[in-house]
Amino acid sequence: MKLITPEFYDRFRCTASRCRHNCCIGWEIDIDPDTFELYRNAKNSLSDRFCNCISSEVQPHFILGENERCPFLNKDNLCDIILEMGEDSLCQICSDHPRFRNLYSSRVEAGVGLCCEEACRLLLENEAPLSLHESVIDGEETDDEYEEQIFSLRDRVFSLLQDRSRTLCERTDDMLSMFGAQLPDRSIGQWAEVYLSLEQLDPEWTALLGELKDAAVENTIAEREYEYEQFIVYWLFRHFGEAVYDGDVISKIRLAALSLRMIRALDALYAAKHGPITKEQRAEHMRMYSAEIEYSQENLDTLYDILCD
Repeated sequence: MKLITPEFYDRFRCTASRCRHNCCIGWEIDIDPDTFELYRNAKNSLSDRFCNCISSEVQPHFILGENERCPFLNKDNLCDIILEMGEDSLCQICSDHPRFRNLYSSRVEAGVGLCCEEACRLLLENEAPLSLHESVIDGEETDDEYEEQIFSLRDRVFSLLQDRSRTLCERTDDMLSMFGAQLPDRSIGQWAEVYLSLEQLDPEWTALLGELKDAAVENTIAEREYEYEQFIVYWLFRHFGEAVYDGDVISKIRLAALSLRMIRALDALYAAKHGPITKEQRAEHMRMYSAEIEYSQENLDTLYDILCD
């Protein structure tokens, strides 16, 4: 079985207490059955907290505390479970996040979600076109002709988007034309209204969309255009393969183009208020966008519905 990963995948390390956007705040974290049994039978300093801070409903989960913090996240923003029992004692979600794995007949594709600021930093630090690494892992590989067609098509899209002899706007337009697709005719302000109608996680994100709705910004930010290229290619790395299961390539292409348009608009809004945008601020826009859209299946489905034929 093939394992496909972005070139920076093996360099990812959680920054723990140095992270400004802790994964253990604001998310209801489910606990898999094996780990639930481990916690329930633990005989250590955490035993009472396991009893009091974990819901044993049909789907066990941590009961969030004040400011929606995981009850095992200490004042130093470190995990008491890891400190007491080691990383191997984490539940499946905590162990994997922010990594993701997409499973197919002929391959597994793994990456690090852009909801993580360190993932965004790693994605944007390399000016060279994003490359994918292939290795071999255990698992039975099954030939699937349709699946191979999807990934061959994605390779063509990547080649088009990474052709730096033209502007990224030209490349993105050509990507849409390649599929006979275009985005609905809406202004950035109108798109901001659409995004405001979605499920909201972060009040800062909601405030940004409110500003974007009322601002007359254009996608004029051209500095370090390769960073936008990295974003759209990585977005498609994660989501294009979903077409293997639903057959809907065009909505994946449209949402990638729309997502890039929204990031560029947020950057333009920032630049109009504060001057030239830094790499760190652009990464923050990408992180917020990913957390709000990629990590809500409801939001993804709503946008796909809007963008489908």
